[in-house]
Amino acid sequence: MHRRRILIAPDKFKGSLTAMQVCEAVAAGIRQVEPEVDFDFVPMADGGDGSLLVLAEHLKLTEVEASVENPLGHLVKCSYYRSEEAAYIEMAAASGLVCLDKKERNPLRTSTFGSGQLILHALDAGLRKVFLFLGGSATNDGAMGLAQALGFQFLGPNGEPLRGAGENLAKVAHIMPPTDDRLNGIEITCLCDVQNPLLGENGATAVYGPQKGATPDMILQLEHGMEHFAKQLERFSGRSITQLPGGGAAGGLAAGLVALCNAKIKSGIETIQDWVQLESRVQTADLIISGEGKLDQQTLEGKVIAGMMTLVRKYKKDALLVVGKNELPQNEASVVSEVDVISIMDVAPDIVSAMTKSRKYLEQIVEAYFANKKASPEF
Repeated sequence: MHRRRILIAPDKFKGSLTAMQVCEAVAAGIRQVEPEVDFDFVPMADGGDGSLLVLAEHLKLTEVEASVENPLGHLVKCSYYRSEEAAYIEMAAASGLVCLDKKERNPLRTSTFGSGQLILHALDAGLRKVFLFLGGSATNDGAMGLAQALGFQFLGPNGEPLRGAGENLAKVAHIMPPTDDRLNGIEITCLCDVQNPLLGENGATAVYGPQKGATPDMILQLEHGMEHFAKQLERFSGRSITQLPGGGAAGGLAAGLVALCNAKIKSGIETIQDWVQLESRVQTADLIISGEGKLDQQTLEGKVIAGMMTLVRKYKKDALLVVGKNELPQNEASVVSEVDVISIMDVAPDIVSAMTKSRKYLEQIVEAYFANKKASPEF
């Protein structure tokens, strides 16, 4: 007799459960109803912050520790991962919101310099490929700080050196490449989960500046600075970068690296799906379960669920989404209309309880869903 094979491939429930904990909770709920079932756990990420925690086990990576500057220039210890030939670096480890208290957030002052130091550490160890995961950044410097750590110099109108930070974007008059050959032949791939361009109302500053501590006045100053800096980058590289899809990721880090280091921008979710061989695992499953903490408009733009739904449709698989909260407007729900969506907030009395007891509620709603399915005539 064929044993049902269930693929569980969720993102983390941010602030509550890791992706692996979500897998375990979902499986525990199912086992209460269907004890004779085979599971395939594939904890997922989309290229944003937290991705490396998921990938290190999948790819059997080694953790490396380094001392670098945080977004405000204070020395901290953080980690990246490596294989024999490549470095896997989460920019948020050195330059993310997680590095700062809320009162310290100020994208005029914060810098990606520490992320550049992590890349430099990897290059000094002999690695020539860098996968840079973008997301959760506290910065809006267009890669100015990161590039400075790699040996680039940014000079003002009178030749004065400028610190790589948002407040200095508008002052850059000259960009000087590194004087050594350390960057020759390196490949930098930026993995991101957004499609935002560098500039404009959907750009890096306007969309993500407020969560980094930017006031309306700061937004205007940063956007003006980024427009100026983009012109300098285009003059330096000879290529247009302002409307690159994903170029606005991590405060313009992606666009800046395309211009300065000939980096590539790739979809985080598509790349990670390839690394974990997700497509072949979907093909052999009878049911696909995915999910994330909040189902909303952003879910449909490069997040884990969006990537999973593409494969579900391609192979005409049955699927279920488990989420903490469903905030998708009714008119957008058609995007996931062919699958059932169950939410912790359907049973939790309030958001605090949902966050603190998410594992219990997740097991509960999954068990109830499968019990109802089993009781139905079609089961």
